[in-house]
Amino acid sequence: MHVGGFVEDGSASRGDKPATFKGKDGKEHAVPNIEKQLRDDLVKALGLETPESTLAWLDSLGDVTAKSSRRSRGPMVPEYQSPNMDLSVVIDRGDVWYEFPYDDQGKERPNRRSDGRR
Repeated sequence: MHVGGFVEDGSASRGDKPATFKGKDGKEHAVPNIEKQLRDDLVKALGLETPESTLAWLDSLGDVTAKSSRRSRGPMVPEYQSPNMDLSVVIDRGDVWYEFPYDDQGKERPNRRSDGRR
């Protein structure tokens, strides 16, 4: 994923709704999950669909050399990607507790921040 420069790993979906982009055709398209596509392609190319086939593949490796390597064609680059893209990132750190949320008796303690907000 990093070598290919892809960021599409399926995490942009919002619940049941996939993240979308407006294509050159003016229509909305689902953002592809390139990580899954790449993983599925490699599993198929190497014959790793079952535990038995995976074990057979591992047994067939013997001493790994440059001649035993295989290539897989990478995923198609989405049409919206370019060398210079305007990206933004939202990092959800979940609940942030400034103090332990319960007192010594196990009662929930209010989580007041120094600016007065909860």
